[in-house]
Amino acid sequence: ATAASEGYNNASELARKALDAYLFGEGTNRDDELEMKTLADAVRWERRRLGIRSTSGMGIMQQSDKIKKCISDQICSRESTANEERGAEAVDSSENYRTILVQRFEQFYDESEFLVPTAAYALENEKYEMLGSIVDKSHQGAVNILRNQIEETAWLPLSARGMKDQ
Repeated sequence: ATAASEGYNNASELARKALDAYLFGEGTNRDDELEMKTLADAVRWERRRLGIRSTSGMGIMQQSDKIKKCISDQICSRESTANEERGAEAVDSSENYRTILVQRFEQFYDESEFLVPTAAYALENEKYEMLGSIVDKSHQGAVNILRNQIEETAWLPLSARGMKDQ
């Protein structure tokens, strides 16, 4: 397997583990678990639970921050409980693992809730400079968080836009 395919598989596995950590955190119950099969399901469930109906308009960033914080806190809560079960020697590695799970969730959230819809808007409205910025941000997430790019695909878009060292 190539480094890119291993990175892709790792990103997929981390998304599943982030969902598992969320589901077994302090605020969910068995009925919630049956509804949620993906991180997208968890986001929709939290949106409903918090009474957030719209994903656009005034206050969207504040509302989105609430959703992101709820899910991130649940992931951390689960991992803290798992630490207690594993013992003190697991705390350092678990802190790192918890950070990785939260980063993976937050990358998923930002990509699916903001970058993709904004890219669609920019494309539909012929706002190509905006689209370029969105694509750059998405690509940075793929390179730096998902780590599912090979050197050539990591470098090529940045080079094409004159952003070699980002």
